[in-house]
Amino acid sequence: MSDTDSTADMLRDAAADFLVGRAGPDRLRGWVGKPRPVDRVLWRESAALGWTGALLPETLGGLGLSMAEAAVLAEQAGRHLYAEPLVPAAFLPAMVLACAEPGATRTALAQALLEGEQLLALAWQENGGMRAPQTPECTVVDGRLRGRKRFVPGACADATLLVYAQAQGEPVWVAVDAGAAGVRATVDASGLGGLWTFEFDDLPLRDATPLLRGSAARSALANALTAGRLLASAELTGSAAGCLAQTLDHLRTRQQFDRTIGSFQAVQHRCVDLHLEVELAKASLAQALAEWPARIGPAEAVPAAVEVAVCAAKARAGDAAVKVGREAVQLHGAMGFCEEVDIGLYLRAALQGNAWLGGPVALRRHFAALRADALNAEAMHA
Repeated sequence: MSDTDSTADMLRDAAADFLVGRAGPDRLRGWVGKPRPVDRVLWRESAALGWTGALLPETLGGLGLSMAEAAVLAEQAGRHLYAEPLVPAAFLPAMVLACAEPGATRTALAQALLEGEQLLALAWQENGGMRAPQTPECTVVDGRLRGRKRFVPGACADATLLVYAQAQGEPVWVAVDAGAAGVRATVDASGLGGLWTFEFDDLPLRDATPLLRGSAARSALANALTAGRLLASAELTGSAAGCLAQTLDHLRTRQQFDRTIGSFQAVQHRCVDLHLEVELAKASLAQALAEWPARIGPAEAVPAAVEVAVCAAKARAGDAAVKVGREAVQLHGAMGFCEEVDIGLYLRAALQGNAWLGGPVALRRHFAALRADALNAEAMHA
């Protein structure tokens, strides 16, 4: 067994113990149609375990874990209905900060992420779709930010936002305070949390010097989004596995016509199909993690082969989580539609995670385009 495998096993066991003992699903009930805020107490406890600094380099006080080890935490979060924004508000900001220019602002943001007292959220999206904007509409002029960002997960009214904008015709990453004057914030319910919209009207930056600029800023966004899809795949795979495990427990105990439901052959066949969906999602995730490079430089792009594998994993995991969730509701009968049953929580989480950073259809189209480009390149060099 390699050191990486050993670390992953320890992380898996520790995460499962913490989530079973601390992150019960009762806190997720009563929020249908309402944006549930981040559980700040649970977030701070997660930070104390090192989760929020998992992908921060050791030079910034983080754990410096590999992508495979971070995926273990994401998978356990999905399996046990953690439902806090571990990927969007911890892992992705850490990736941007890891590439940022050294300075007091970078150090302060990394410390805030490690302590868990303040949420950091990536604000990059301005319109629908999975692709990053070539030229952001948000602009920085004379140290002030103007524009709008949408679909921001893992934020709150007093969060620190890492905003992808443009300054003097080139992309930049800047930090702003969501609670400052000059920000109008709204939030809509989504899954087990919420998605925020922020409008900036001459909002002063925390630091006039951007965290990243130019090609490095563009590469940091592209790599963070690809990593986000990979880690979302892990969370969705965990969600599918956890949902199926609870459903199988129900089928082993619930009786109908003096027999357990799980003894009926038609039900067993449906469960086998769901098991295959979960196993295929796990295999796709493992392939994407195997493709992920050990190190990516600040201005380097994730190789196209990695992006292909990640698209396949996210599409497969999203399909699996939604299918298992929907079938689980049916297999629970009328109980499955009640908010008191965990199965509905799994389904809501799966629907949101499936759409975030690209749904299966968009990802498969992107997969096909990347494959076509690769084949054309091979033909030109043949």
